[in-house]
Amino acid sequence: MTSETAVIIAALGGAAIGGAITLATNWINKRSEERKQLNSLFVNAGIENWKQGIAHAQTLKKSQEFSCVTFGRPAR
Repeated sequence: MTSETAVIIAALGGAAIGGAITLATNWINKRSEERKQLNSLFVNAGIENWKQGIAHAQTLKKSQEFSCVTFGRPAR
């Protein structure tokens, strides 16, 4: 093997190793970002569910007060 061939093989090997490391890093970062987005989605969905539950409870409370006034029972 000549020195020129060895240099070419070393350059290709270095490029392949560098490319593999870059691909692995990008894959890990992408997976991490997807996990962050999914976690954010779950938290936001939970908060919206909680807000709707509070609004529903307030609506029920108002309707109970209305029915108590309408039918002559004291409000609770």
